[in-house]
Amino acid sequence: MKKKKGTKKIEEPKAPTNALMNSFQKYCEAIRKNKPYFTRFKDGSLIKNALRHLSKFQIEMLFIWFLKEKRNMQPTIGAALCKEIIRDFINASHKEYGFYNSLEQLANQYIDNKPSNKKIKRETDEMLATLQKLKADLSEKVKPLTCQERTQITETNYK
Repeated sequence: MKKKKGTKKIEEPKAPTNALMNSFQKYCEAIRKNKPYFTRFKDGSLIKNALRHLSKFQIEMLFIWFLKEKRNMQPTIGAALCKEIIRDFINASHKEYGFYNSLEQLANQYIDNKPSNKKIKRETDEMLATLQKLKADLSEKVKPLTCQERTQITETNYK
């Protein structure tokens, strides 16, 4: 079988499976206070399949809704993305006014993106140390002018 010249394989854009798995883990730890169960390869393919029908935002909201409303089920991506849960999620989104807004508020409530005080202090200390080093380096390179040099400069400027 001969291969045609000039044919290029069109690659599909990579699905954000790792990002969605990380967000599921963050939401699970924040909402249910325990770590989720991951199944290698299966969870990634389930997310890729779900991305054909739902947006990334909707999948994240589905994860939050699942972890909050379906507490009797195990915290797995397979359970969150089963067709019954997706159907219940879509039905709930159609019935309730402001459904996604309330889920977004839940996400902001559970996932606090503010840096901690220790992190802020560490970063400011690092910045202060860097500034001190820069100041020392500049003071070595740039030396102040003597009185004689200043008078010579002013005399040349006024002539």
